[in-house]
Amino acid sequence: MLTVDIANSIIKETASKLHYHMNIMDVNGVIIASTDDRRLYTVHEGAQSVLETGTPLIVTNEDVVHYQDVRPGINMPIYFQDELVGVVGITGEPEQIKELSEMAKLTTELLIKQNFLISHKGWLQNSKQTILEEILLYKGSLADITSKLEILGYELQSPYLLIMIEPNVAGLNRKDFLTHVEQFIDTTKSFVTCTEINRFAVLTSSISSKKLVTSAKKLYTDLHRHYPELRMMYSPTFHRLDETKGLFDDCCIVFANLRNVPGMLAYEDYEMDVLLADVTEERAHHFTYRLFASLKEKEIATLEAFFAENGSSEQTARRLKIHRNTLKYRLENIHEKTKLNPRNVREAFELQLALKLLRLDVDLK
Repeated sequence: MLTVDIANSIIKETASKLHYHMNIMDVNGVIIASTDDRRLYTVHEGAQSVLETGTPLIVTNEDVVHYQDVRPGINMPIYFQDELVGVVGITGEPEQIKELSEMAKLTTELLIKQNFLISHKGWLQNSKQTILEEILLYKGSLADITSKLEILGYELQSPYLLIMIEPNVAGLNRKDFLTHVEQFIDTTKSFVTCTEINRFAVLTSSISSKKLVTSAKKLYTDLHRHYPELRMMYSPTFHRLDETKGLFDDCCIVFANLRNVPGMLAYEDYEMDVLLADVTEERAHHFTYRLFASLKEKEIATLEAFFAENGSSEQTARRLKIHRNTLKYRLENIHEKTKLNPRNVREAFELQLALKLLRLDVDLK
């Protein structure tokens, strides 16, 4: 924790202000930084005594005979997180430097803590980026990823939301942009990383899907003030981390197909584009599952009958042998659950396509 670089920076920061000779010793009592270069990398017997007892050592003119190459002064233990990590010593008459030695100890411990926080923040940010990259690429098992999250002190809980961001700024400093994004998100529940030169991904979680979408829209508003050409897309909310990669790939397809479409985009508004671009069994399953997982079988049958009767409520009710009010109630339920209105031409098309995929032996689980 107490490195030569840190010790030298402490000497530079404090010795010039104190106007006294100063040494910093490591856990072995070796001088690793000093205002007197001739004493570097020699053993300081006074520091060794402090390391053994964990208490300050005051050396007077009378005491120097008991130590080799030790001068009058005060040697103070340096602690970090309750661990003795070194010793700071100031040369001078003990009565004159008592307050200064306390100041030197306090300053040294503060600088060590500050350096730790800066380096830890960088390490933590890099670790979080690496984990998100693993999730996006789906490398390793979810158990491994969960374990890493626990080590970092994070516990992402569903529902989740994936956000794709394109700043569209020439010569963008990616590190600065990552830092900028983190200013507007809850970093205890969100991860952000750079996926391409001008594209970033954010994985976030919250207690409800509504809050996730609200936070995504707020993030766009906050960033758009600084990056006017910014584009952003957010995924549907989902409940399993292993769904992240599929949604990430799909969002990339939509972004590629809609390069000239600016602003804030909801993936669900363009999911048809993904299906038509490259229909695979996995994507077909995801599409039908998202729409129909919460529907009852009779509601799916109602949709099929409704479209078979060209949207005629009277004919559909007769076909299903139900009252028209019952049909109205079912269609309203379908609208609420799928967020698609069977009476709206464009949204009805999405529902019809989902029905076709569902009936083509797509397994709805």
